Amino acid sequence: MDTQVALEGGGWLRAERRGMQVRLRAELKREPGQQYALWICGGGGKLCLGTLCPDGEGLVLGKTVPMARLEEAGCWPVTGGWTEGENRGSGETGRTAWRRACNPRSLCPDPALELAWREPAEWRCRRGGAGAVLLSVPFSTARPVPLTPLFCLARVEEVEGRLRLVWAFREGHPLVPDKNGEIH
Repeated sequence: MDTQVALEGGGWLRAERRGMQVRLRAELKREPGQQYALWICGGGGKLCLGTLCPDGEGLVLGKTVPMARLEEAGCWPVTGGWTEGENRGSGETGRTAWRRACNPRSLCPDPALELAWREPAEWRCRRGGAGAVLLSVPFSTARPVPLTPLFCLARVEEVEGRLRLVWAFREGHPLVPDKNGEIH
């Protein structure tokens, strides 16, 4: 089974099954001086494949991975991917950028939240301080609130030019923001 998916932010990823192995190849055009880690996702998880290497005018990563490893990580079949990068010159990292969340329920797998995760939403995530992962969804007073049982733990922030609800999670549990809305 061959699959080709667009990488979030540009480029593409091709997955080709060869018996019990999967050959993965990603290509994207990026600026010199940048290094990017490639992440893939499936219906139930995500997996970092490694760092893309310079090749001509872009970056590439080719890797053969046992299908069992992809299945274990919840990434087979591959449904998407993205890059997280670091600009070696400035020290700015892509870890602070908001990315599509492939499997937000893994942040807090509490059975009481099962129905709340099923609500359709445009989930985005990024790393926060103190080892937290931040999760956001568009906010509007005219629409139902996703993840309703945890609404009281959300902050309203402007993210990418839109108002969004933002939660923080660590080690499978939601975090309670302090009176200033900060997570420690």
